[in-house]
Amino acid sequence: MSKYKLAGLIVGIGAGLIILLVSKVLKKENMEKKYDERQMAVRGECYKISYWVLSAMVIVYAILLGLDSEIVHLLGFVGLCLLFLISIGVFAVLSIRNNAYEAINENKQWPMTLGIIGLSNFVIAFANFTHTGFIENGQLPFPWLNLGCAMLLFVVVLTKKLKDKEEEKDEE
Repeated sequence: MSKYKLAGLIVGIGAGLIILLVSKVLKKENMEKKYDERQMAVRGECYKISYWVLSAMVIVYAILLGLDSEIVHLLGFVGLCLLFLISIGVFAVLSIRNNAYEAINENKQWPMTLGIIGLSNFVIAFANFTHTGFIENGQLPFPWLNLGCAMLLFVVVLTKKLKDKEEEKDEE
C-alpha cells in the first residue's frame, strides 16, 4: 500500500470518527428510533429478502470462482463488496416502498444528507479513477466501492423521492 493510500485511509477514518463524535455531541437527546409493529414485520421481510439475494449472488460468485472465471478475477475483493452494497440497496428500496424505512420519531432530512454523501463518493471515485484507471493489475480498484456507494445512495434517495410524490398524489 502506497503512502498516499495509507494517508487517505487514516484521514478517512479520522474524519469518520470526528463526524461521529460531533453528531453525538450535537444530538440534543438520545432518542431511540421507534417503529410500529407493521414496520417491524415489513423490515423483517425486507431483511430476509435482502439476505437471500446476497446469498444467491455469493453462490453465483463462488461458482464462477470455482470455474476459474475471468470475470471473478476481474472483480476480486471489490466485486464481492459490491454484492453487499446491492443487498443493502435491496433492503433499503423494499423498506422505503413499504413505508418501513423511517422510524416514527426520525428526522426527515436524511435524503438530503444521503444525497450529499453520495455526491461526495461520486467525486472521490472519479478523482481516484484519474490516478488508478478503471482497472488496476487486472482487477477493479477500490474507487469502484466509492462509485458503488454513490449509486446506492442515489438509488435510495430517488426511491424515497418517488415514494413521497406517490403519496402526495394519493392524498390529492
